[in-house]
Amino acid sequence: MLIVHCALCIVHCEPLYAQQQQPLDSTYLATLDSLMEAEKVQQAAQFLIKRYEDLRLKEEMQFSTEGVLPLVRSVIMTFTERSYHNVPATFRTFSSSAHTLDYLPAAAPLATAWVLRAAGLESRSSLRRMATASALSVALTAGITLGLNQAVNEQSPDRHTNHAFPSGHAALAFASAAILSREFGHHSPWITLGSYTCATATQALRLYHNRHWANDIFLGASVGLVSTNLAYFISDQIYGAQGVNRIELRRKDLLRTIRFIDNPTGLKFLSGTEVGDRTVTLASASDEAQIKTSAAFSAGLELNYYLNPNFSIDAILQAATSTAKVTTFAGNDITAPFTGDRLYIYHADLAAHFSTPLSSTSRMGFRPLIGLRRTTSCQFFQRTTSTSFYLPDQTRFSLGFGIDMELLSSRNYLLGFTADYHHTFNAHFSNRYILSSFWKLFF
Repeated sequence: MLIVHCALCIVHCEPLYAQQQQPLDSTYLATLDSLMEAEKVQQAAQFLIKRYEDLRLKEEMQFSTEGVLPLVRSVIMTFTERSYHNVPATFRTFSSSAHTLDYLPAAAPLATAWVLRAAGLESRSSLRRMATASALSVALTAGITLGLNQAVNEQSPDRHTNHAFPSGHAALAFASAAILSREFGHHSPWITLGSYTCATATQALRLYHNRHWANDIFLGASVGLVSTNLAYFISDQIYGAQGVNRIELRRKDLLRTIRFIDNPTGLKFLSGTEVGDRTVTLASASDEAQIKTSAAFSAGLELNYYLNPNFSIDAILQAATSTAKVTTFAGNDITAPFTGDRLYIYHADLAAHFSTPLSSTSRMGFRPLIGLRRTTSCQFFQRTTSTSFYLPDQTRFSLGFGIDMELLSSRNYLLGFTADYHHTFNAHFSNRYILSSFWKLFF
């Protein structure tokens, strides 16, 4: 439009120039030059915006690898935990109604996605693409989960079922969370956060109810994520680019990138696993036993407050839970089972965190940690011999070190992982490693 305006100005001025036969005013020429330069800048900006939106559309239609790394982790855990699972123990059982209620947080994100769609909120996908992707996601998730349940035939901790591997609740929870995030996460990061909070809560409930080992819920989550991403990829091949609403560049997208480099103060929501020292020896009045724990499921919150672009003070609260049982008694393997118990570990830490951007969308950091760790008490009892053991509650000072990687997501939040080592000054589980993935919201 500016070029057209300039052209009209020249046409209108041409008779005047011919009549007067003298050079045009220099001020007018300078104005004309600035108008033409502004038009070039505007065209360049429009080109960059269109290129950004084209890349985002292409990215949206590619197969997302989210869930692949958790899948590898859960497979490794499955093989390394097998010998522990085979040690006999009895765990507390819960009513069937408690397990039925676990479906509420698992299915809530999927139900929310369709409620938002019915209310008229714009989704990433057309109605047909969203319906197709949702149906394929549920079908793939259910098919893979049920197939593995029948093929592996793993017993749950409470001995209620022989089809504990993988967790169907966790698979459904993460499949529905991924659908809600992909369709409506661009409106607000809290939508994505809420969806994955429901999924993580489902994992915690399945462990609390003793229906699954930690590797069961991790593999279930991976199955749900990978199945959903595959379902969307297949749907894109069916409907093409017309099935995806074009993703527009917004002002807050640019501001978020600047914020990520200059001052990424925010809140992280952590979910992962805790491993390390897992064996302790306890003595009773008559003999001693070896107590061992499974790999732990962990979750928590972390506040990063940046004092300058590279340095922040971090406050971290994390909780982990695992099963604990007697693996040897009087120097021999267990024949008559002891009761098992759940071990809970709580961490409260402060860290001096240094991080630096590696690019406009990634940054890496490291930090020393200092804090407290509390380990809850556990009790074990063998009915046939009336032998019992007790692991006391302990709160101890801890030191540690960690590294982290943050990745700027196109969906209004950060993704990343942390790897922290904690050494606690006590005789029980003194060395622990916490490997977590996270979602982070800017303040």
